[in-house]
Amino acid sequence: MNSISPNVGHNSQPEEFYRIKRLPPYVFAEVNRMKAEYRAEGVDIIDFGMGNPDENTPKHIVDKLIETVQKPRTHRYSTSRGISGLRRAQAGYYQRRFGVTLDPESEIVATLGSKEGLANLAMAITAPGDVMLTPNPSYPIHPYGFMIAGGALRHIPALHNGRFDPEAYLREIDRAVHHSVPRPTALVAHGLCGRQQAADRGADADQVLPRLRCLHADSGGCGDRAERPARLRW
Repeated sequence: MNSISPNVGHNSQPEEFYRIKRLPPYVFAEVNRMKAEYRAEGVDIIDFGMGNPDENTPKHIVDKLIETVQKPRTHRYSTSRGISGLRRAQAGYYQRRFGVTLDPESEIVATLGSKEGLANLAMAITAPGDVMLTPNPSYPIHPYGFMIAGGALRHIPALHNGRFDPEAYLREIDRAVHHSVPRPTALVAHGLCGRQQAADRGADADQVLPRLRCLHADSGGCGDRAERPARLRW
C-alpha cells in the first residue's frame, strides 16, 4: 500500500526559498527595469550602467577565438582548475603588471568570471553564522555571495564625506573586528582598500587586520606587493 505524506505535494512548494529571502533586490536588475520603463515613455537615456565595453573586441582576439573553436579537441570539458598554459599566462601577467608572484599550480584557478569565482569561494570557506566584513559600497556579489553561503554580513563604510580615506576606513575595520561576535572570519578588500594604499597615507594596517583572511575582490589586482590577491592558503 502506497502512502503520500501530507507535507509533500503540489501545494507544498515554498513561495520563497530561505536563501533568496535573505537577498535584497539586485541593483543592476532594478536599474534595467527603470531604464526599460523610461524608454517605454520615450525618454532618451545615456546608459552608464554595468561598464559594458563600448568598443569592439580587438581583431586578433576574435581571430584566435575562431581558430581555437575550430579545433575538435577544444570541444571537450576543461580541467577543473583551467588549462596549465592559461594559468601560467595569468601568473606572468600578475608578475609583469603588479610585481606579484603567484604559483600557477597552487594559487590560480580559472573561473567563468570574477563573480562566479567569488561566489564559489564564499561557499567553500563560509560556515553558517560566520561574520564577514565587506566594504560598502561594493559590487553586489562581494557581500551577497557570503550571504547566500550562510554568513552574517557586517558592512564597512568605504567612503567618508564622499571620498575614500584610508585612516577612516581602517578605523571602521578596527571597530568591526573588536565589536563583532563571533570574531570576523574574513575581510573582502577592493583594490582601493588594500594595505599599500593605507600605508601610503601613514596608516598601520597590521594593527587593525590581525589574522583576518583578506580576500581581494578586485579582479584586475590591486598592485599590493605585500599580499597575494589570488592566494587561497591562509
